Amino acid sequence: MLTIFRCSPMEIALLNKLNNLPVSPRKKQRIRQFDFSNAAILCWYHGISRKGRRYSLQCDVREDGELEVSCRPVLNGSRSFRMPKTKHFPGQLRS
Repeated sequence: MLTIFRCSPMEIALLNKLNNLPVSPRKKQRIRQFDFSNAAILCWYHGISRKGRRYSLQCDVREDGELEVSCRPVLNGSRSFRMPKTKHFPGQLRS
């Protein structure tokens, strides 16, 4: 069965905000406009690229619902955090 997953408007706004954040590897940034106090996820990684360089953003949810974002460069030898490829089984519809 083929299921379609759609992001909520809040998730789309958050991803747009993360993609537009300025990169500053030495300092952490806090995003207060989204309330994550009831979120089930406490930490995740998001990859971005700026001027040909790749960065990994670590997003941590704080006790008060704020999102704390720290940035680190992805070195040439290491791999960024990739989503696993979907696996297809015989008889399954292909997307």
